[in-house]
Amino acid sequence: MNEEKTMILKMLEQGKITVEQAEKLLDAINENSSEETEEPKKNTEYKIPEDDSKMNGFFSGIGDFVKKTVQTAIETANGSTSFLGDFKAKERNKADMVKSFRKDLDEDIEEIKFDLGESQIIVRETDEDAPFIKVWVDKDFTEEEFNSEFEVVHKSDDSVSISQVKRNKNVITINIMGSKTNKNYNYSSITELFIPHSNRISLLDLSSEMGGISISDIDIGDLKAVTDFGGVRLNSIDVDDLSVTTDAGSIEASDIDCCDLTFTADFGSIKLDNIDAKMVRLTSDAGSIIVSDMDCTDIYLMTDAGNLKLLDSDVVNCNMKSSAGSLSARNLDASGLEMQTSAGSILIEDLEDSIKSIDARTDAGSIKAGLSNIDCEMNVKMRSSAGSLSHSEDFKLINSSSGSKEIYKDGDGSLDVLLSTNFGSVKVY
Repeated sequence: MNEEKTMILKMLEQGKITVEQAEKLLDAINENSSEETEEPKKNTEYKIPEDDSKMNGFFSGIGDFVKKTVQTAIETANGSTSFLGDFKAKERNKADMVKSFRKDLDEDIEEIKFDLGESQIIVRETDEDAPFIKVWVDKDFTEEEFNSEFEVVHKSDDSVSISQVKRNKNVITINIMGSKTNKNYNYSSITELFIPHSNRISLLDLSSEMGGISISDIDIGDLKAVTDFGGVRLNSIDVDDLSVTTDAGSIEASDIDCCDLTFTADFGSIKLDNIDAKMVRLTSDAGSIIVSDMDCTDIYLMTDAGNLKLLDSDVVNCNMKSSAGSLSARNLDASGLEMQTSAGSILIEDLEDSIKSIDARTDAGSIKAGLSNIDCEMNVKMRSSAGSLSHSEDFKLINSSSGSKEIYKDGDGSLDVLLSTNFGSVKVY
């Protein structure tokens, strides 16, 4: 266990994580260590029940992901890998819960806010006429005890807030032995929100300090989801603006229709599939981002330590940037493509004839660009300070000098390409 703590302190010293993030990681390791030394209890193993099978395997033990992800983060920082393992939140099972409490909301409610300390959040559709909340706990709470932990406050006729009493952690010190804290909660909980298909919800704002978030089959206005420790999974969602943030968790989203999409994962990967949006921003400090079947106007993919992949997508403008990771753009219908990485390779293949400009640069990595299939009048500038420059017979050499080549291909459209690396080869085919 000391090895993981040493890794965290090293990341803190290098400025790769903040003091707050270090505290959270150390807390999770300490809690996991204490759980491992305790006698087995009935409710220590969490599994998703049959009716929640879609989430099976998504939430797992915090201690496991801390060990795995911290190790991978250190390897990433040292350049041995550029993919960070997923952070995932502790899984809870309604079958392990002892009691549930239901709170009905008004049919005309327009804004719903969750402010939870340590609870898994699940949002789904219901056949009922009005939204309602169901909270599951693994203790035999009385109604009075439950109301002392969870509070439902109607801020106005059309706005409601559901909050969980917060437990302040008293962090005394951070050292090789870890941080000393007070345990937050002596119970586990699952908070479910059920939303009718026909609803008037203009804003759903979800926040949990320790817990995963799963949302499926809803059609509302704006959606915001924030968790400090937990993964976020979204499926079959139709919203206006969508924002997801997790300090330590992976984000997975599929079948999403929205206007503006912003995902941020400090320590975790981001995976998207079948997304229809106008503006997409994806950011990860230490994790990979994989996007497939994207239909949008502008997309920005940024990570400090991770790979970026954009596949099988229809976009107008694409910007991909990584400090230490490889970049891949394949089978795209795009107009503009910008790719930049400080330490990683770049792969470009199977672009449609709609492409007008490509700017790909890496400080330390090779570039491979499959461009011969594009029916465009193409000017390609290839540069490398210390690497080979090569091209297939589909292209004609125009100019050549030390560390630089310019090649040409005839076609119907017009395409300008710049492929540049300081330490690596460039190949066009």
